[in-house]
Amino acid sequence: MILGVLERLFLYVGLIQGVEQSLILIGALKIGTRIKNEEDKISNDYFLVGNIVSVLLVFTTIAIWNCLNKL
Repeated sequence: MILGVLERLFLYVGLIQGVEQSLILIGALKIGTRIKNEEDKISNDYFLVGNIVSVLLVFTTIAIWNCLNKL
C-alpha cells in the first residue's frame, strides 16, 4: 500500500512540475525491478522506493527553488 501511495505522489509531483517524463521514469523503474529474480523481491521494492524518493527530493528542491526565485 505504501509503495502505491509513493508512486502516485511521485507522478503527481512530476506532472505538476511539468515533467511528463516522470511517467516514463516510473515505468522504467517498475520494469527494471521486475526483471530480476523473484527471490530478491524485497530488495527490488527497496530499490524502487529509493529511486522514487530520490527523484521526489529533486522535484521538491526544484519547486522550492522556483518559488524562491519568484519572490
